[in-house]
Amino acid sequence: MRMVATLPLDGSNLSLDAVRRLMAARPPRLGLAATARRRVDRAAAFVEELARSGKKVYGITTGFGRLADVPIDKDHLAGLQERLIVSHAAGVGPRLTLEETRIAIAVRAATLAGGNSGVRATTLKTLI
Repeated sequence: MRMVATLPLDGSNLSLDAVRRLMAARPPRLGLAATARRRVDRAAAFVEELARSGKKVYGITTGFGRLADVPIDKDHLAGLQERLIVSHAAGVGPRLTLEETRIAIAVRAATLAGGNSGVRATTLKTLI
């Protein structure tokens, strides 16, 4: 039995060659590099701190777009993020193939592994 290779995402190592390998019949298993996990944890803690601070922070403690100046009550912050996802959860055109879906998720995970978004590691690991 052949071992499946692992590709630990670190926020900067998803090369075109790695994307090609993800299209293979036996693609590498994605992981999260320890250095990326530390950056992700730091950024998520920073976002949590901002959310608790009561300061106006676009999309974290306020609405979006025209509602950017509208503060969101602390009890509704989790719902704000959930509604953002739901509002963008639409698709058009033909369904993606398994390989296309795998690549789209891997690219998003690789970007989030850079530790600049404030995403929680649990969310990132779910994608991975």
